[in-house]
Amino acid sequence: MTDDLGDRWRQLSEEQIELPVGGGCRFSWLKLQSFLFLLACLICVCCSISSYLWGSASTRLARPAFSSPAGKEETSAPTSEAVTPEAIAQATRPPQITPLQPEVVGETPAPTYPSSPLAEPTPPPPTEDRSDVPPSSGIYLVYVEYSRPGRDWTDEHVLIENISTDDQDMTGWRLGSDYFDSYAFPPGFILAGSTSVRVWSGSGQDTATELYWGRSGPAWDARGGVVYLWDAQGNVVDSWKW
Repeated sequence: MTDDLGDRWRQLSEEQIELPVGGGCRFSWLKLQSFLFLLACLICVCCSISSYLWGSASTRLARPAFSSPAGKEETSAPTSEAVTPEAIAQATRPPQITPLQPEVVGETPAPTYPSSPLAEPTPPPPTEDRSDVPPSSGIYLVYVEYSRPGRDWTDEHVLIENISTDDQDMTGWRLGSDYFDSYAFPPGFILAGSTSVRVWSGSGQDTATELYWGRSGPAWDARGGVVYLWDAQGNVVDSWKW
């Protein structure tokens, strides 16, 4: 078996082949196969080196010029224009969005006026006035003379007037600021039409135009109050506030 392999190897080394190049060069078959094998290996090595170099160059070209995610600055491939930090900041800055103002249709803005200091309003002085209670008849409280400082309280009186033309029987009628502490008109007292009567807080002799409560002190306080006139059924006919 070994002799057969040796003979075969020897035969291949001695066999020669003539190539149709030059003047008909002759080579042994074994040398020709060895040369072709070495040439193929050389071509494969060159292709591998070229692929590696091209891949490395492509990777460097594809990398960004600014800093990597790890925070380390990488160097990009040289270009015809230099990349400045201002250009990078401008390229990475987010666009600014201006909010739209809602358009108001059909409304006119209220005019503004220069502010000026206003004087505090001065409260009106206290005045004697009537209340808004409407009278149920022609009987009105015309005037109230209340207790004033420096004057005798016996001057207190209330003026009542019948503006109608009919006589008014005032039996059971009352006058005062409190119904349970009030003056009761004498039984059978009639206030004739278009006449008036004064009701005094002090004592005196009753007449058709002058009546007396008979109090020992003032009835209408100078600090203010309300005078009511009730009819026989307890309804408020009129009132006066001072």
